[in-house]
Amino acid sequence: MSEIESKSGSEQVYVAALICERVIESKDGIYSAINIFDKFEIDVPEGMEVPESFPAPTVYCMSIFRSPVPLGFTVVWRIVRPDGVVRESPPERIDILPGKTGHTSVFEISLKNAALTGTYLVEVLVDGRRAAFTPLSIAHVPSPSSLLAEDAPDSAPDQ
Repeated sequence: MSEIESKSGSEQVYVAALICERVIESKDGIYSAINIFDKFEIDVPEGMEVPESFPAPTVYCMSIFRSPVPLGFTVVWRIVRPDGVVRESPPERIDILPGKTGHTSVFEISLKNAALTGTYLVEVLVDGRRAAFTPLSIAHVPSPSSLLAEDAPDSAPDQ
């Protein structure tokens, strides 16, 4: 968890971020992150040329904001791709109200191009400053079906 001072410098917000496969919110407003990870491997049949618009699964960045005092701030999620291209979410206003200790937000990450492998950086900006970040690596691996076909013994018995 990292800490960042507000623009006025008198309040602080503590921020944590993680990447997960899905997020469940219970009836009482408690969030559960399912399958937390920092990398995923995409099965690609061996010898297949990966198209430029190769789809990737949607993942989520769950961000937790805590402050000991009421506080308002603006959050932007930024994704920096391995090739340096930057994408940002629209700004989201978050207010930690009196009597509350924090706020949890879930940001959907839809990587439209999983052909680009390497480490993506998912950043959480609070009032324009990086408050938290987490890496997300994407790798292509030979698909299990192509490995099975290559490694399978000949079906004909030896004579």
